[in-house]
Amino acid sequence: MISLESYLIDEVERIPRIVEEQFKASKDWPRRVGGPGVATGAGDSYAAALFAQFASGGEYVAVDPVHLINALPRWAREVLAFSVKGRTTYVIEAVKALRRAGSVATAITAIASSRLAKESDRVLELAYAGGVHPVGVGNYVAELAAVWAYLGREPGDVRKAVEAAKPVAIPKRWGGEVVAVGEGVGFVNAMFLCLKLYEALCMRCRYFEAEQFLHAPIYSIARDSIIVVFEHPSGVRAGDIVDVLKAAGKGFTLIEAGEDELATAVKGAAVAALTAAAAAKAERLSSPCFTSRKELREASTPSIYGR
Repeated sequence: MISLESYLIDEVERIPRIVEEQFKASKDWPRRVGGPGVATGAGDSYAAALFAQFASGGEYVAVDPVHLINALPRWAREVLAFSVKGRTTYVIEAVKALRRAGSVATAITAIASSRLAKESDRVLELAYAGGVHPVGVGNYVAELAAVWAYLGREPGDVRKAVEAAKPVAIPKRWGGEVVAVGEGVGFVNAMFLCLKLYEALCMRCRYFEAEQFLHAPIYSIARDSIIVVFEHPSGVRAGDIVDVLKAAGKGFTLIEAGEDELATAVKGAAVAALTAAAAAKAERLSSPCFTSRKELREASTPSIYGR
């Protein structure tokens, strides 16, 4: 099997093709229902739901699937439900509850015959469902591209966004903790970076929304923390955080935004994958760390996907 480092690098190189294929697949999709609506998912798919919120200008609001069940938003005309394999139990339960309340359910999934697809009114099929290692980078990018296509946007120069990620140098002190911060799509990127480091390396990583970070978590930064700040295309708070960190003498890496929300999210995905690849090489990992956590994996998997 291909090494984890090589796999992640290959996934980054594959991103422009994944976006292109996703846009080709979108030509026959149904017309958008439109908001106000909600978007939901878990893990990488929740990051994709958050991207839908910012890419749509708030027309869709990202909500955790369990929160949706506990506080059903009866105002939602549509629910965008993200799940690559279409098996996530509480995403499916949220869709059922929202449909009973009158929402149209649109599944964004790679498996048109999945449980999620069967419980939904419409399906937007993903053109890519992942490679040899269970660390989602390409399939997450397919979700991003699906959102952008469903909103009727053009993809722009995705290859340029990927190339912009390659020179980014996040300090390679893997013994410390990563603290990732961002606003808007920058927060989506902060979350996704941590998700990849959790999966690939079982690494300590925390992600924060920009405003919330300044209201106490900033004081928890250890001396050996690796701080990464992600910009949003039209944001202002990331610059404020950079000024605070400079004034306090804290080192950090700033990931600048792309020309639009999709370019920014694609760049963030590439940064996350390349950072995880560098860490996998440094730690000599041939496969994702989470696969070796047998007890936790076997205990949590039925809770996520059902028994």
